[in-house]
Amino acid sequence: MSKVRLLFAPESVGFADRIKTALSACGHQPIIDGGAAAAALVIWSPSAGATQSILSAARAALARRALVPVALGKAPPPPSFEHLWPMDLSGWNGDCADPRWRFVLDELDL
Repeated sequence: MSKVRLLFAPESVGFADRIKTALSACGHQPIIDGGAAAAALVIWSPSAGATQSILSAARAALARRALVPVALGKAPPPPSFEHLWPMDLSGWNGDCADPRWRFVLDELDL
């Protein structure tokens, strides 16, 4: 079971809870604090892109090639992350068989 750090702004807490549940169901251990993790999953939103602690943690994960970005809707990633477009999980209900979620899991496994 690999640890996955979740990075998100307070506005995305409900969606982050859905992701935590799905990660656990799929054999990963989601963590919220700053503990060591094999990968980081960032939920991009306007607030997340403007939060220095989220940007710093995302940059560190990107440097390790361990950042997996997601978003709700076609929200663009913040500057310096444009080359890594987030997977749009709009309408995702937490189903582990959803092809978009399978893509996220495949990226985490890499």
